[in-house]
Amino acid sequence: MKDLTLKQRQVVQLIEAGLSQYKAATFLGVTRATVQSQLNQARDKGWRKSTGDAITPDKMQMHGQSVLYGADGEAKLAWHKYSPERAFSADFVEGLVKRVEGKGKLSKWKSPPLSTKDLCAEVIIADLHMGMRAYAKETGGEDYDTDIAAKRLMQAVQSLLYRFTSPSVIRIVLLGDQCHFDDNSNATKQSGHVLDVDTRYSLVLKKLIAAVWDVVCLVSEYAPKLELYVIPGNHDEVSSYWLKEVLKAFWHDEPRIDVCDQDTYRKYAQWGDSLSVYAHGDRIKPADIAKVVAAEQPKLWGDTRYRYFRAGHFHHRKTIAPVVVNEQSGIEITYLSSLAASDAWHSHSGFIGSQRAVQGFELSKTHGQISQFYSHV
Repeated sequence: MKDLTLKQRQVVQLIEAGLSQYKAATFLGVTRATVQSQLNQARDKGWRKSTGDAITPDKMQMHGQSVLYGADGEAKLAWHKYSPERAFSADFVEGLVKRVEGKGKLSKWKSPPLSTKDLCAEVIIADLHMGMRAYAKETGGEDYDTDIAAKRLMQAVQSLLYRFTSPSVIRIVLLGDQCHFDDNSNATKQSGHVLDVDTRYSLVLKKLIAAVWDVVCLVSEYAPKLELYVIPGNHDEVSSYWLKEVLKAFWHDEPRIDVCDQDTYRKYAQWGDSLSVYAHGDRIKPADIAKVVAAEQPKLWGDTRYRYFRAGHFHHRKTIAPVVVNEQSGIEITYLSSLAASDAWHSHSGFIGSQRAVQGFELSKTHGQISQFYSHV
């Protein structure tokens, strides 16, 4: 490699240390174009970014290195920077799936005196935020932690089930942000916001799985057939993926329950003339939902008369009237309440006072949505 100039060595050292071109430019007080030009000149002289010869420890990933250069411009020492992998590796999920496959069993269904085969019920659990920590004296609202979340969930779901009219199918919909955080960094992946967390990530996962198990067992006493939908949220996009895979494997041999295996971000379910669309609600503007659904699932759109878009994310309830598309009924968009209390960030920003609830709906095969229920806590 040909000798690098002083400026080229400075730029190369910062890039080797893990800085982006933009951050390197800020550090040196130059423009990003200047940094890019120096890097290109260094490459022309034979320089290539190196991660060194160090072996990366198991379950760790290198995200940069620092290099000490001598007066002669030669590297003398290098420090490699490692951090735990942010996402579960494929082999970890696969191993977990194998350990639980086929172990989920439900009791045999005992048909009640009155059974309504025409009805499908939906239990919508939006924004549970298992693992969030809220301190009432700080937020001016309520305390909230992992144990409170699990208790609220069971109480709210039980209250809904009492009011259903013996449906033949009950859908359990986890509408995103089941977990408050997606790894041990205790920050959101998309925005990097630091989160108020209750306990370690591994313990939250165990308690979330236990909570879902309890809900499924409870709901199984009220209908012969169950469907389970796991929707990714902005707080738990990775966790939702492996949660779906684990639950699908766990209930694999249980004929009374189906775990939705759709790979699309939005999940679709038809019941006679009704179409339900489940999404977290953080990706699409309400004005665009009808055309997105119609384009993504044209057959389902054409085969149904009543269409419902169920979303969460905003932690409060609101309904947008059906959109008219070519003089035909469009889709009713409903943003659903959360069971979680307000954390410090939401409280300080003024997002307080929303009702805490789980919502339920009943769908007729021929008349669409015929009832809706709210279980407040």
